Amino acid sequence: MATTTKKFAIIIHVPYFFVYMQLQYRSWK
Repeated sequence: MATTTKKFAIIIHVPYFFVYMQLQYRSWK
């Protein structure tokens, strides 16, 4: 159960992190 939740959290967090990085990059320029 814990491993599945962790995996799910990673799946959710990765795209959010990517979007966040893109927004930071855009604001930098």
